[in-house]
Amino acid sequence: MNNLAFFRVKHGLTQKEFGEMVGMHVHAVGYAENHHCTVKLAKQTAEAFGENAFDILGADVLKVFPKTEEEKQIIINMIKNL
Repeated sequence: MNNLAFFRVKHGLTQKEFGEMVGMHVHAVGYAENHHCTVKLAKQTAEAFGENAFDILGADVLKVFPKTEEEKQIIINMIKNL
């Protein structure tokens, strides 16, 4: 499970407020929190909150496989910035 909900609450946002911030519908936020946070969403959230994307991905990072070239580059850049 990822830590998206933890960081959202830590920064005082509702699912609706967070969704508006990142351009997602509230139902998509709920799905991401309870099932799977994408690499792109984790990076976007980390940048907005000043957090580490790997911390947001949590255990999900163990099952993240890039599906697109964009996701691959995001992961590579996140690792380079550690």
